[in-house]
Amino acid sequence: MTRTRYRWFIIFLLFAITVVNYIDRAAISYAIPLMQRDLGLSPADTGIILGAFGLGYAITSLIGGFAVDRYGARVVLAVAAILWSLSIGATGFASGFTFLYAARLLLGLSEGPNFPALTGAVSHWLSPHERATALGYALLAVPLALAIGGPSARSFSAGSTGASLSWPCSSCPSPGCRCGISFSATIRRSPASSMPPSSPISGPAIPRSPPHRMPS
Repeated sequence: MTRTRYRWFIIFLLFAITVVNYIDRAAISYAIPLMQRDLGLSPADTGIILGAFGLGYAITSLIGGFAVDRYGARVVLAVAAILWSLSIGATGFASGFTFLYAARLLLGLSEGPNFPALTGAVSHWLSPHERATALGYALLAVPLALAIGGPSARSFSAGSTGASLSWPCSSCPSPGCRCGISFSATIRRSPASSMPPSSPISGPAIPRSPPHRMPS
């Protein structure tokens, strides 16, 4: 078996998806003062809207782990990336409390599986002695996204009023959709050719018990 470095390209894709994930979720914190003004939101409304993300995120963080074990990181992360991109795009067209709350709830629901899928992909593609390094590379996306996301969101929203806020938000689905589709298409390749020959992809198989036969 020829060793390749293809597995590190998978880690780069995970890094890119997580950058988009965190920029999308944090963008509203810079736009919310303008949204409060333009949509007539009270402080209580704003708190409920911001909390909607956490509610959805909590639900699918747990369910996402089960989904990754059952369907694999490729399917789960691709679907999640497309859904969260559409939800952040819809945020730009919110015209009131209900629509904005629904968009933030959907964003939380769709972003929840990101970390279960990320760790599942790392576990599947990397040998045990490489997994901590790979997670470090992939999770570098979190502080980097927060560092660049703030200035980017502020530059989009500076001087914007009313409907003009919608165009930068409506353009946001493109990076997430592209990352999700790229990851789905790329990870179809088997990890076997990407692993060092002496490193097992996973631990030893658990022996199965013989089937139980009912006494006749």
